[in-house]
Amino acid sequence: MSPADEKLARPAEASYNARMEASTMRHATAAVLAFALLSSSLPGAAEPLKREEVPSPLKDWVGWVLRGHEAELCSLSRGSGARNCAWPGTLKLTLAESGGTFEQTWRMETEDWAPLPGGPERWPQDVRVDGAAAPVVERGGAPAVRLKPGARRLSGTFRWSRLPEQLEIPAEVGLLALNLRG
Repeated sequence: MSPADEKLARPAEASYNARMEASTMRHATAAVLAFALLSSSLPGAAEPLKREEVPSPLKDWVGWVLRGHEAELCSLSRGSGARNCAWPGTLKLTLAESGGTFEQTWRMETEDWAPLPGGPERWPQDVRVDGAAAPVVERGGAPAVRLKPGARRLSGTFRWSRLPEQLEIPAEVGLLALNLRG
């Protein structure tokens, strides 16, 4: 290549290199900016909308969107951070020689199972939810009823030929009121 050709090639080559460096810098700057924006937004991610904050055109879709994930709306348990959808009230037992009764309230945030007192040998009878007869099924070897969301009142009876030495109480029960033989 002649010296004159070299002089002409150098500015074109320098211009190409400058354009490449500028393009690389723009891409690197965009990548750093995107990373900074994403990483700064992750720790303070937006909180989910409360049901009353959902825009009107979308309210009809909330149930569909949450299907299978209803527990996401349940209350957080203090300390553990776990979500709890079923909150039992005091279990009231009145037990006598020939049988007994129970009453308990539950606050259900989603439809779910509520365990009942008793077991395979002392199965609860005449179980009612809010005054209406309710089917009792075995779940994990213990009696349970399915409750819809809201405040629910459970009641039922026990029958036996003599007062048993023990009666199974669900682990979820935190408060127990016992009336034994009056």
